[in-house]
Amino acid sequence: MKKWTKLLMIVLGAAMLSACGSVPEQETEKKLEKIELSVQKTEVDVDEALEITVSTTPKDIEIQTASFQKMDGAQIEKKEKKFVFKASKAGTYSVQVKQDAIDSNVLKIKAVDPKEKAEEEEEVAEDAAQSSQETAGQETGAQENQQVIVTGNGLPHNDPTWNAEAIADTVDVSSVMADPQRYMGQTMTIVGNLPQSAADSNGKYYTALYPDTNTNEGLRLSGA
Repeated sequence: MKKWTKLLMIVLGAAMLSACGSVPEQETEKKLEKIELSVQKTEVDVDEALEITVSTTPKDIEIQTASFQKMDGAQIEKKEKKFVFKASKAGTYSVQVKQDAIDSNVLKIKAVDPKEKAEEEEEVAEDAAQSSQETAGQETGAQENQQVIVTGNGLPHNDPTWNAEAIADTVDVSSVMADPQRYMGQTMTIVGNLPQSAADSNGKYYTALYPDTNTNEGLRLSGA
């Protein structure tokens, strides 16, 4: 009898040891270390949905929608396991997650009113067009104010330095008549006497500029 009792105790002890060995070890709970938010763009229209990508360290830790910080005028919703940002009014919003004592980075998302955006773009285009017109007008005025040098045959000369020796702005008729080649093609003020009229050898009247009251020699003028 004692022999059977001893054998039964050994069997029961082995069974208990076997049962203890078969209990699985409890898995170590993952601890959240980092949260990273990212988006494809940082500017959207009002009421436009924008997906927010959430990455965690370690991976596959579930982030709760309630962990997103509240925003006045915008909200975060979870649709098909994706977080979606949507703003009901224009403005710049700060998107951030705070969970298990871990703060994510902050996303700055700007929501704009499509109508206001179109008006601003139109104003910018108009300002650019007006600026372009003003610049073109200034360039045209500068070209019109450029001095034109005229040669002896009355045609503009294509070389501004042609026969351009330094001369005074104002000269008298005698100086010009003494050395006409020096003054050819130059723009200047000539001082002299201007009688009402003079006649050539053919009896045709013309306008001339004389150095004094002597009307025998002078500069014959043409044009207005």
